[in-house]
Amino acid sequence: MDRRNPASRGWTNIAGERADYRVHADLGIEQITARFLTQRFPAHSHPAFLIGLTLEGAEEFTQERSRGVSLPGQIRLINPGVVHAGGPPRGGTWSYEALYVPPAVLASIVGAGEDDPPRFVRPVIEDRALAQALRTLFELLDTRASGSERRDLFHLTMRRLGADHATRGAADRQRDEHHAVLRARAYLEANALSKIPLDRLARESGLSKFHLLRVFKERTELTPWQYQVNVRLNHARRLLQSGEPASQVADACGFVDQSHFTRVFRLVMGVTPAVYASGYRRTGL
Repeated sequence: MDRRNPASRGWTNIAGERADYRVHADLGIEQITARFLTQRFPAHSHPAFLIGLTLEGAEEFTQERSRGVSLPGQIRLINPGVVHAGGPPRGGTWSYEALYVPPAVLASIVGAGEDDPPRFVRPVIEDRALAQALRTLFELLDTRASGSERRDLFHLTMRRLGADHATRGAADRQRDEHHAVLRARAYLEANALSKIPLDRLARESGLSKFHLLRVFKERTELTPWQYQVNVRLNHARRLLQSGEPASQVADACGFVDQSHFTRVFRLVMGVTPAVYASGYRRTGL
């Protein structure tokens, strides 16, 4: 990561921790570059695939109810909607680069349809040739390389990743999900910006409060409140992408104030709303 100049990149730089968010509009993807010392990501999910490369230190994580570690040179993979949490080990560091690739983008590259979307099989893989291809791709994304050169390498790398480390077919979890949880999720998504008492959510789901809390956490790996915050943050990302000021986004997405919004956003995304938004401004979008 030393090849970058933080002063020219709009980095979040807090107590030795650095993170930058970039947008590659020509490819339809986002990129994060980060070095963390104490940052711990709480349980959350993303609507896009995360395809990352651990550079230094280690990431200790939980994903799909299992614990794991990603070490330097290993590729880190997270499917859309999969709940995960983690960060550097106590007293250690974690440096990485990652791409957020929308499902439609990856599906189009690997030739998958809506009924058989790609799904990565393992959260961490050891593939030296593919790791080197990712390093080369990240370096290319930081240069003024031609659009065709960037696109060709991106597509080639994603095709190799899909062919060697992905399967096809939608995840089974939602098909098997408790009907009450589906009703609760739908209500939370439709009313994400409102304060929803647990009593009301329980009535909508048809379960008692304590039964709902238990099955909701079992099925989604999040509490109803964590799930609602995750929905709010995804809505906030869309507003920031469109150029809405962070202060207005905080209010529009149901956060107490801008300070609260910034704190929660950085905890989940690793960068502040301002840095995230600057990635989109730099693309001219």
